[in-house]
Amino acid sequence: MSNVIRLPRPRALRPTPSRLGYYLRVGRNEHREVAHILGEGERAYLGLVIDAPHAHRHRELVTEASRIGLDVVLDPKTQPAALVGGFSESLGGLPWHSGRQSVLSDFKGLEGQRRAAAIAKFASDRGFSAVLAPTHIISGAEDPWFEADLSVAAALKRMLPSNVAVFYSLAVSMQVLRDSAARQRIVEGLRRVDVDALWLKVENFGADATGEKVRAYIEALAEFHSLDIPIISDHVGGIPALSLVAFGAAGGVSHGVMVLEGFRASSWRRPPSGNPRTPPHRVYVHALDMLVSRAQAEALLNHSTRVKGQHACRNPSCCPRGARDMLEQPVRHYLYSRAREIEALGAIPHSMRVQHLMERVVRPRSDAVASAAALGVADNRLAATLQDRHIAMGRLRGALSNLAETFEPRSIAQLPLSRPQREER
Repeated sequence: MSNVIRLPRPRALRPTPSRLGYYLRVGRNEHREVAHILGEGERAYLGLVIDAPHAHRHRELVTEASRIGLDVVLDPKTQPAALVGGFSESLGGLPWHSGRQSVLSDFKGLEGQRRAAAIAKFASDRGFSAVLAPTHIISGAEDPWFEADLSVAAALKRMLPSNVAVFYSLAVSMQVLRDSAARQRIVEGLRRVDVDALWLKVENFGADATGEKVRAYIEALAEFHSLDIPIISDHVGGIPALSLVAFGAAGGVSHGVMVLEGFRASSWRRPPSGNPRTPPHRVYVHALDMLVSRAQAEALLNHSTRVKGQHACRNPSCCPRGARDMLEQPVRHYLYSRAREIEALGAIPHSMRVQHLMERVVRPRSDAVASAAALGVADNRLAATLQDRHIAMGRLRGALSNLAETFEPRSIAQLPLSRPQREER
């Protein structure tokens, strides 16, 4: 046998290493761009999140994502459907809604069981490998919606095949997250339901969070580690997202394509006014950790040759033509750049991630924002935005630096299982 050369096992047969969870929420019109980068070999994601009203529109993306081993997560959109400004005709037409805004009785007793069955059938029929449990925004463990949601989540888990995961979506305010007693009561409630991961959405927290909020979020998540399941910070992007995983508070993050990098439900609580408009795509300036309009990006890049050299994308795999591709293909540039940020952090041993965050992400971006704010760009709105960003980034850097010096984690968040890992169990 000494002359036998053993070839590497095919990739599909090799053990899948655990890694940081990165989930992308795919909007109504973003399926083609996402499918395109998956076809090019992008593998930073553990899964894609598809809104139930778009399931048919995204059916080819669901098939392709499943083929390459990604989780395809169904969002039943029960949270907005229970609020006056969040409900829409498209949500009302889903099998688990009744053509109107949801009320508590819809998710209690037999009605709740019926809705769990409808979601389970919808997910199974359309090839979803995971489902966000049909939950609602709660004001605490005493909120009657919480008890109903726990019951429906448990029923959904029983009704789905064993290879389909259930992720519990907990949506709370920052005030609740800060309250230790409130957190403990919520954790005790969550112990009663068998789910595969906890996805946490915190109102008014996201990519623009202050350093003080990031610190409070990181410290609060330690309470949830006792559930012994992975925790995903949902609707979080930018440096706050990287901070949550670097400090070991969360095992992964989820956000949309240039949107849903923060969770705000205020518009759901107000009666709708006019037709909602899809915002135009912005341009991601990586070195500043900022999303700006195309006109503002052009104003910045054309300020000088030196500025263009500093801020134009120089990754040939992303933007072979540099600034031109960055401006003409902003979605691709955003997807590729965000994916590399998570991938780079995940490649660092956990014990060194905070150091990497501070030295390779926070400090250079803070310095770059300070330099950009001093440029005196001609676009007055961009100049004001850069000044505001400079102040906010300085404060974030200070808070994270202090946290890095003093933080002693009681526990580290579990990493989520990939679809192949889960199905091998």
